[in-house]
Amino acid sequence: MMGAGKSTLGRALAASLGWTFV
Repeated sequence: MMGAGKSTLGRALAASLGWTFV
């Protein structure tokens, strides 16, 4: 998820999984 911060969907997914790659 290295590109999670590029899109809102990616950020939402990352947040749901507990990542901090925003």
